[in-house]
Amino acid sequence: DYEALNNIGSENAEGLLAESIGTWLVNPALYTLTTAFPAPGQQEVKDAALAAKLAEIKAGMTEEEKQAVIDATNAEPVKEDTSALVASLTAVTVATLPEEIREYEVRDETGDDGVRRIEAVTGVDGISYISLNLDAAALPQEDIHYMRLYTRLLGKMDTDAHSWQELAPLISRYLYNSTFGVFVSGWKGSCHPYMVAEWYALDEDLAAGYELAEEILFHTQFTDTETLLKRIQDQKDACRQQISGSALSVLLYRQLGISDPLARYYSYLNFLEYYAFLEELEQEMLEHPEEVVARLERVQQYFASRSGAVGAFAGCEESLALNRPLADAFFAKLDGTPRDPVEYDLPAAAKKEGLIVDSNIQFNMVSAPWTVIDPEADGQAYAALATLVSDVLLWPDLRDQGGAYGAYAVSSESEMYIYTYRDPNVASTFAYFDSLPDKVDALTANQATIDNYIINDYAQLATPEGDLTGAVTLLNNRISGKPDDLVLQSMRALKSATPESLKAYALCVANLVNTDVRSSAGSASAITANADLYDVVLNPFHTEAVEAASIGDIPEDHPHAAAIAAVLDAGAMTAADGVFRPDDPASQGDLMYAFYVLGFGSAPSDAGAAYETLAGYGLVPQGLDMADELSFDALNSELKQFLKAGYDFDLDETMSGEGEIVTRGELAGVLFYIWLEE
Repeated sequence: DYEALNNIGSENAEGLLAESIGTWLVNPALYTLTTAFPAPGQQEVKDAALAAKLAEIKAGMTEEEKQAVIDATNAEPVKEDTSALVASLTAVTVATLPEEIREYEVRDETGDDGVRRIEAVTGVDGISYISLNLDAAALPQEDIHYMRLYTRLLGKMDTDAHSWQELAPLISRYLYNSTFGVFVSGWKGSCHPYMVAEWYALDEDLAAGYELAEEILFHTQFTDTETLLKRIQDQKDACRQQISGSALSVLLYRQLGISDPLARYYSYLNFLEYYAFLEELEQEMLEHPEEVVARLERVQQYFASRSGAVGAFAGCEESLALNRPLADAFFAKLDGTPRDPVEYDLPAAAKKEGLIVDSNIQFNMVSAPWTVIDPEADGQAYAALATLVSDVLLWPDLRDQGGAYGAYAVSSESEMYIYTYRDPNVASTFAYFDSLPDKVDALTANQATIDNYIINDYAQLATPEGDLTGAVTLLNNRISGKPDDLVLQSMRALKSATPESLKAYALCVANLVNTDVRSSAGSASAITANADLYDVVLNPFHTEAVEAASIGDIPEDHPHAAAIAAVLDAGAMTAADGVFRPDDPASQGDLMYAFYVLGFGSAPSDAGAAYETLAGYGLVPQGLDMADELSFDALNSELKQFLKAGYDFDLDETMSGEGEIVTRGELAGVLFYIWLEE
């Protein structure tokens, strides 16, 4: 903690740390070297002695004794019933599960300036949490995506006083663990967006933190159009990776957003519509950059308002006392003209959607908010039963028999959903989802079994948060309109599950699948093959399915034909215009693209973007040229660095001679051998 760090500093100043290192770490007397020399032939001597002893024992045995040993060896092991022992070792029961939450003194009031201030008093000395929530509910709909972009440019563009390079260490120093973003709050069908600036600060850094936050929020400059274009392109690449890497979340928010305004706003703000906006904006920057700058400046000016603002703060009494005048001064500088919320008309998802992403990992999902399934239900009451259904139905049927990597039912406080992961099936999985209500209704489980699932899930609710972290959760719940004791309510609801609850849960599953809302995400080949199951197929990255059979330059007898088909299906290599060119030299760019896809599970925008990410993580050497031809030596070296400890084999040198250039077909063979061969 803070005090311990101060102690280390003083001990170091006294020379104690250096003295300890000299005494205990660099004293040669502490090192020993032991060398053992095995006597040659001793293992053979021991083996011969053991064989002779066993032969002597066998010679002295009757045929009946020998047969008894054989029968005992072949007999099935006796399975001991340890259920009573396990039950006796159980430390807690559902009845004894503690219902405890950390309680805070909370002050919640709206001042004469119209700003709502919420303070949570903690026991942590010398450090505060600050959250400045500027109302976004009156922002015109056409500016929502500009707001998203604006928040992600903050700290990455020059301000009036500092370059963006100079801002980085200042942010680390005075705005620790900071976020400039959008907080979409809401509860049970409500939705209210805020632009939020939040950070943690030591007491002595509070004033400097407010000054820096104000500078970044209201004095960031967008007129450097060269840097602005680069940031927009970076955003587009990051958004593409987010959609492909978090396809399940994209499906979930799109499905929930059909009926839930918060989910629809969040999906519109962050995913497919935002990516399409960035694509258009990139072109707009090439043609009319001044218009983009003007729109960003308009959004920046919009947020220079305290109308509808919420200031949330957590800290000890002394920290809060230091914070109040600083917060008051911050809000006093903003315009106080009242503003009314805007009615949004955001696009809703189709009921049945197929989403093509840069990934060979496929998801299938059905989901709905509780406001649609059963407005009176408490989703936490079914959380343990959802886990039970995952274990006894979904995994045996969809994973063990259907081949999906995972299958899960989830019941949370706000929504209910069922999904499969790495699922090779689509039609049969959705047919199974339709049959699930009857399967759940037919389930039988005693209270002891259900109690085990309750105890397992209870740990997630009962895991304690730190004093300051718990206060932050409480503040965000207050802003969203959630009850302060939400966790306590969830604990009690979770503990209420009984065998009779399974019948009620089966009805909820029926209501879920009867919404007829369902979707899949995966590769172009998987989604297009099942296109007739969807109302619409979404292809945000304009990906074309490439079937191995359509590659015109791969003879059937090509030595790497099967490998090429596999890497194309996995998306690890590409075929431009249906031509793979298996005998052309492979490039460093081909390898970097493949590394990214096989390592991260999604496709980069191009080889250069893949290399930049991989090099940033230290997974590949620095200074590579993506256009360079790939030699066997380079491939071997870069595989070792990328796989690190996992590289424990030699490449088949018949694929490429040492030092020679690797062909694209040979590279496909190597990738297949390492990653894709069953």
